[in-house]
Order: sequence, then C-alpha cells, then structure tokens
Amino acid sequence: MKQQIIVLLMTFCPIGIFGQTWDYPVKPGTEEWKKMDYQEKVQRSQPSSEILKNMNTKELLDCCLEYPFNRDILLFNNPNERFLDVFNNSTVWKEFISRKDAFAVFSKFYTRKSLDDIAKITNENIRNSERFQLYFLEKVVAETSFIDNLSISDKKNLMHIILNVHLEKRKYPDEYVGFAYNSSLSALYRVLPSEPKGIRKNPEKVKSLTDNERFINNSLDREIIVSVQNFLLR
Repeated sequence: MKQQIIVLLMTFCPIGIFGQTWDYPVKPGTEEWKKMDYQEKVQRSQPSSEILKNMNTKELLDCCLEYPFNRDILLFNNPNERFLDVFNNSTVWKEFISRKDAFAVFSKFYTRKSLDDIAKITNENIRNSERFQLYFLEKVVAETSFIDNLSISDKKNLMHIILNVHLEKRKYPDEYVGFAYNSSLSALYRVLPSEPKGIRKNPEKVKSLTDNERFINNSLDREIIVSVQNFLLR
C-alpha cells in the first residue's frame, strides 16, 4: 500500500502567504506550549473577536493556514477523522468561511501555483507544506458550509479550478495518492448540485472518499469528473 500521503503530511511546516498582521502568541515546540494542556493551547490559539473583525480576509486565510492544530489530523491513520474537530475548534477558520469575499480569496490562493510549480520546489518541507495546504483547503470545501452561500456562477468557478487541480494530480501519482487525491474528488462531489447517476445506488462508493479508503476508486473518479464537466457545459 502506498503511503506517500503520510510522508508529505508528516513533514508539514506552515508558511505564511499574505503577511498577516496578527500572529499566534504561543507556538508549538516552545517551552510555554509544552507546559499547557490541550484546552489551554486551543484557547490561546483563538484571536479575540475584535482582532478577527479587524482582519481582512486575506490575513484571515493566512492565519487559518498557520493554525497550530491543522497538523492534528496527522495523528490519525485517516486524517479525515480529525478534520472537522480541528476546523470547528478554530474561530479563525469559521470567521473566514463567513466572509462574503472568502471565495475570491480562496480561489486566488488555491490557483496561485500549479502542481508543476509545486513539484519544482527544491525545499522538501516547503513543497510538502504546499501540498498539505491544498489538501486542507479541499477538505474545507468538502466538509464545511463554505459553499452554502455561493452563487451558481461562483460554484461553477470553484468546480472549474478544483477540477483543473484534480486532473493535474494524475501527473504526479506518487505524490497524490489515496487521501491526497480523493480530497479534490470529495470537494467536486460536494459542489455538484445533484448526485451523479449511479452514486445514489451505491452510497458506499461515496463513503469511501472520506472513510478508511487510501486507494483511488477509478469508476467513482470517472463518474464525478464526467458529471462536473457536464455541469460546467450548461
């Protein structure tokens, strides 16, 4: 069984993108962090409501991507099992998806580098960080209310950019396997306004995207991709 998803995740090191104006006061690895219990760490990692209100959405996303507990999902054989707990414990993530311009900021970040660009990064930690951030953002689309208030036009744009990334992953089968591949497929399925034919008859196929499935279901992959392509042609 290929385990490259674990390799790329275990070397995750957060990197800043937009130059945030607020930073987490206590960071993992410091002596102060080591002395705190889990709940205290979570509490200290939440900016005040006033700070959240005064951040622009680009700054919010940067803080989201540096949230210290994003990496908690790496503690599980199936990172999907922990994702919602991490997300729901973060006021920064919840504030971000509530913003009217969240999609614009999301799409700008998500498309800023192609997978070819990421593959050319020579620093392994940074390269793996980029891959992890794509995975986490795809999970935000697939598992949260991020898309609930998007217009049909924005949903089509979202499907378009995620589909491009999903298809590009096929060029790098050793880097994007199992969870790392299925995250974009799950996101596409979530945005589709109706279920593709055949999937309703076999819910276990869909369940495999987020449960203990480390392999790629080729028939489900084709089904969802064709459904997305057809929807984009409307």
